[in-house]
Amino acid sequence: MAELFAQADEFLTEATGAWGATVSSPQGRPPVALLAHATAPYRLAATHGDVVLVTPPDTAALVAVREEVEALREEAGRSAGSLRVFADVNVVLGDSQEAADARRAGLEEAAGAPFTSDAAVFSGTPDGLADLLEEWFTEGGADGFRLRPAVLPDDLEVIVTGLVPVLQRRGLFRTAYSARTLRGHLGLD
Repeated sequence: MAELFAQADEFLTEATGAWGATVSSPQGRPPVALLAHATAPYRLAATHGDVVLVTPPDTAALVAVREEVEALREEAGRSAGSLRVFADVNVVLGDSQEAADARRAGLEEAAGAPFTSDAAVFSGTPDGLADLLEEWFTEGGADGFRLRPAVLPDDLEVIVTGLVPVLQRRGLFRTAYSARTLRGHLGLD
């Protein structure tokens, strides 16, 4: 496994170094996002990534991951704010907790197994999901989230029409874009 991460490190060093020398783009180098579950991939992300996607089961685990990633970023000699930590959350949404639980039970029945994942699984309402995201943002140190809808387009539509307005009312989600590039939207140089 260590050999694979060494190869990935070598590749990313060459690819990101060559980007500015060979390609001209209005946004500069595209952001590098890496999924990470343990120290070796955290180190790779802390060295080369702009966004690290992590899969904590709860707030305490997110805090621990954030602390480890930040220590590895410092060890790599990168400045504070040069790496964003996004937490993954699987979502099953409903108009009520009961409706969301029923949808999840239906998914589990159809699959013949519990709905589990490498990341947290949230079943509930858009307001309940907003509560979790707010907690993970304020207490867990997440810079953002990658939401994984359980069923497309159903859960995606509820995210857009139900969750986003709640987050906007709480001041936790933009109401307009202020940058012209993805790097700018992520707050990266």
